[in-house]
Amino acid sequence: MTLMLLNACGHDDEPANKPDEIQYANLVFSCWTARGNVMSYLQTVGYVELNYTQGTIQLTSDYNDYHGTRRSISTPKMELKYVSDNTYAFNDQSSINTFDGSYPNGYINMATGVVWFMFTNEYEKTVITTYLNYPAPTTTIYDLENMKGHQHTQSSYLFAPDAQGKTCVMQINNFITDLDGTVAAELIQFQGLTLTQTGQGYHITADRAESTYGGRYTITDVDIDLGGQCRDINGSFKCNGNEIRMAGGLFP
Repeated sequence: MTLMLLNACGHDDEPANKPDEIQYANLVFSCWTARGNVMSYLQTVGYVELNYTQGTIQLTSDYNDYHGTRRSISTPKMELKYVSDNTYAFNDQSSINTFDGSYPNGYINMATGVVWFMFTNEYEKTVITTYLNYPAPTTTIYDLENMKGHQHTQSSYLFAPDAQGKTCVMQINNFITDLDGTVAAELIQFQGLTLTQTGQGYHITADRAESTYGGRYTITDVDIDLGGQCRDINGSFKCNGNEIRMAGGLFP
């Protein structure tokens, strides 16, 4: 989903009562509900309404509760508040969570199109997300043999779970495998990585995976956690004799 930046600027020659500028989008949502480390997963098509004039967002989506029963949530229009780097926060002030006393809340990145929303009740928490794109985590290329490393923030990591929440696609922009920092592929993709749901998000593993786009590369020892309700990435894999480690956030 491509999203325009919110813009509060006006012009003197604009009509006083111009219609609101609204964008509607149907998005694939991966929704998981957790009670402890037990999770119930549903992938569905949800609905987002962005009102750029009023600076609001409204979300509608199905999800499975802890018992696996399909339910729906439709939020009121929530005010978007700028955080940083194309990221806006929002929350539902009309509804408070009885579980922890907080409001249902979320974030949206207007550049990547990533939407993240969470709400809880007395027994469980539900997280609703689009694909997950971690835009600029710290990546370390580590030469295990010579004990040397190179850090950068050029790579971004995108994960798209499948419909059953059992495997995922991993895409990497600016794929770098060597200590000299040379970009080996502008975009590379690996499919069929094992995805395990946890009480905090996803754990992604693979003994070995071959790239399906962006050149011929093999990665091994994939071990990546998407924790903090999927808001954090921390993990590693090996390629070309080096270990590639990444750590960072989904939003600033």
